[in-house]
Formats: sequence, structure tokens, C-alpha cells
Amino acid sequence: MRKKILALILIFLIVVIQVSFLANLFPKHIAPNIILVLIVIWSAKEGFKKSWPWAITVGFILDILSLGIVGFNMISFLLISLQTDYFAKKFLVAYKTADFFVIMIFVALGTIVNEFITVSLFQITNFFSMSKTMMSFKMFQTGNFFLQLLYNIIIFIAIYWLVLKFKNVFQRHSKKSVIQ
Repeated sequence: MRKKILALILIFLIVVIQVSFLANLFPKHIAPNIILVLIVIWSAKEGFKKSWPWAITVGFILDILSLGIVGFNMISFLLISLQTDYFAKKFLVAYKTADFFVIMIFVALGTIVNEFITVSLFQITNFFSMSKTMMSFKMFQTGNFFLQLLYNIIIFIAIYWLVLKFKNVFQRHSKKSVIQ
């Protein structure tokens, strides 16, 4: 239980950093999505059964703190978690030695899927609302999307080993608790 509370606090801090610090450091819609990268890593390493509650929780926290429509990130992260788990079962077993590079490809796919889902959901809600704010798929045509893709891959490279180390510390701590 203590492990889950500590993980939730850490995730909350990462969301705050993403929403407040990175959003101001990078131009709008180009900031790296640390949470997306974490969801992909969790889903690839732990599977959908263990990662889906975290995907929903993190998506909800991100929706609330970014003042967006609640549910967009939850749905997107849940679908990305499912997609990553599906492909991880197929590719990570076959290419166990290259799992770093395979998960990096999953991060790139997750970035594309996240952008597609959020723009689609925004257009659907915009269709039924009175305000006609336009958000289109133009981001795919500009260099901004490729910059965000590059930033997400750089963030993945920076935090992948840290996440695995953090996971190992939690596992060792859990084993010590059981032994005592």
C-alpha cells in the first residue's frame, strides 16, 4: 500500500512538472509528454492488467491539472496502454535483447496515437458544442509533430533506465518487507 501511495505522489509530481514547467519551457503542443512515455514503459514491462489503473489515474490527474476536458487523456492513455501491451506481447518476446529499441518504437507509436485520439476527441466534442474552436490534424503536417516525437524519444532515452532502477528498488523493498 505504501508503495502505491509513494508511486501516486511521484506521478502527481511528474504531472505537475509536465503541466507547469515543461509547458512553459517549450512552445505549446511541442513539450515532451513524460506521462505518455511512462505509460508506454509500464505497459511494455508490466502488461495491461497492471498498467491500466495507472493509465486512467494519470490521465485523470493530467486532465484536471491541464484544465482540459476530463477524459481525453484517460481514454488516450488507456488505449495506448492496451496497444503497447498487445505489441509488447508480440515483439518483446521475440526480440528480448533489443527491448530498449522496441519500446522506443512503441513510444513513437504512442505519440502518434495520442495525437490522433486527442484531436479526434476534440473534434467530436467540438461538433456537439456551441463553440466552434478548430483543432485539426495539421500538426501531423507541420514540423511541430516531429519535434514532439523527437522530444518524447529523448525523454524516453533519459528516463528508461531510471524507471527500471526505480522498479528494482521497489521490488527489493517489497522482498525485504516479506522477509522481515
